[in-house]
Amino acid sequence: MPYPRPFVSWRRILTLTLAVLMFIQLTAGAAFAQFNFDFTLKDEKELGRKLAVLIRTRVPLVEDPYIVNYCRKVVKRLVAVMPPQPFDIDVNVIRHSAVNAFAAPAGHVFIHTGLLLNFDSESEVAGVLAHELAHVSQRHIAHKVERTQTLSILSLLGALAGMFVGGEVGEGMIMGSQAASASAQLKYSREDETEADRIGMNYLVSAGYPAQGLLDSFKKIQKLSWLGGGNTIPTYLSTHPGIDVRIGYIDSLLHRMNRQTPEKQDNTEFLRVQALLRAEYTDPKSALQYFSQQKSEFPCLDAMGRGVALSRMNRFKEAEVAFREALQCGSDDSLVCREAGRFYFAKGDFKTAGYLLDRAAAMDPDDLMALFFLARLQGEQGHADTSARLYERILRAIPEDPEVHFYYGRMLGSAGHLFKAHLHLAYSALYKEKRRQYEMYKQKASGYQRTPEEKAELEEMQEIFDERSEYWQ
Repeated sequence: MPYPRPFVSWRRILTLTLAVLMFIQLTAGAAFAQFNFDFTLKDEKELGRKLAVLIRTRVPLVEDPYIVNYCRKVVKRLVAVMPPQPFDIDVNVIRHSAVNAFAAPAGHVFIHTGLLLNFDSESEVAGVLAHELAHVSQRHIAHKVERTQTLSILSLLGALAGMFVGGEVGEGMIMGSQAASASAQLKYSREDETEADRIGMNYLVSAGYPAQGLLDSFKKIQKLSWLGGGNTIPTYLSTHPGIDVRIGYIDSLLHRMNRQTPEKQDNTEFLRVQALLRAEYTDPKSALQYFSQQKSEFPCLDAMGRGVALSRMNRFKEAEVAFREALQCGSDDSLVCREAGRFYFAKGDFKTAGYLLDRAAAMDPDDLMALFFLARLQGEQGHADTSARLYERILRAIPEDPEVHFYYGRMLGSAGHLFKAHLHLAYSALYKEKRRQYEMYKQKASGYQRTPEEKAELEEMQEIFDERSEYWQ
């Protein structure tokens, strides 16, 4: 959860994904090897789980809980007005510039940062997500899987990954004639898209968003497609039917609707998320230029954005000036305090960092990033019990974060809790897909295991490893 890691090449992701898909074909159990029977909810959940794990382990995800939780709130608001669903809706944010969002089988929703950065309002984002959730509620993919002939899991996962990810990377995931054939069979039809537009519009309005949000989102996609030659637009968003046809249909829906919609939407939180995304997850030079020229209604966030971008470029003196400017007008802004606190923590000024992070956590108790750096700060200052309580609280919310496990393990080791220390270091290696490190730390943890409870913890970790490692090279 520190400042973002370097962007992962999509070419590397593609190579790894192809290898993983081939490996799944060899290791998947016979019970899930093919579908030529009724595709039940249980089957859909299993397919969705495998596809979601594959995506999460093979594409770079945004780890900042502030951004992810915002997206989950928007989805939760839409789900609240949908009919009861037979599965939980899960939300992740993919770090990639494509203007894309998709909902995999069984409600696994993925939102690209390009969608968040290129749209102008929350209602536009909600419009796309409402459309995708309509595909889930109508089980469009499930019905198509059920109607296809015998399909191997390799072909099915490859076809779905290609369809949802889109573009050159998605096309590269469609391996072999069977997968190509499956991809053609699984693509949303004109009827599917029309139904998702209509039902998605109802979800959008019922959730309190302007119906115009869905129309505006497709107009924005159309404009970006013209400007960028379609390279950042997933294929499935521009075909079956095309954007022009869908805009016309949505426009006709708007004219037929007789509903009151809010006159004005509050986009404050959306714009804050945009600022954080641009500062932390785009090219730092471009981000610095943007925030230096930006004359927005949030000057404190602009200064914060400059500070984050400058710190990512190792221009620390200039970054401190920018953070001081941000704090002069934004000392009561939890996000400004959090980012400034992270900066001073990295600088080694623990007194200032502690003050700012405490303020951030007091103003926003759910900001896990602020809690994470407070946990590290408490550990650095020798307050092991306080640090441990904070780490445990964070892990209850995000149990698969490798950085949290890593720093928690280091702190426990310094405090002499060697079984727990090596257990969490093993978890960190597991979620980073470092097989040798995992085996090493697991073996060390086993050497310190003394109680039945500790034995059970090791067994539980091994079960997670066994499930996830099938997707590794």
